[in-house]
Amino acid sequence: MPDGTPRPRLLRRIVVATDLGAGSHELLAHGLRLALDARARLCVIHADPDAGGRPTWAV
Repeated sequence: MPDGTPRPRLLRRIVVATDLGAGSHELLAHGLRLALDARARLCVIHADPDAGGRPTWAV
């Protein structure tokens, strides 16, 4: 920045968890691993009703 103020660090990975019920901490942990492994910018975790409520991932 021109005034010497350090720039804020950019968020490189975003993890969004939606529709999480029982076992949500395992889903979130798995999503974090996927995002880190894939060096993804966005990892979306959701339970897909068409998949019988099983978690599905978009990375």
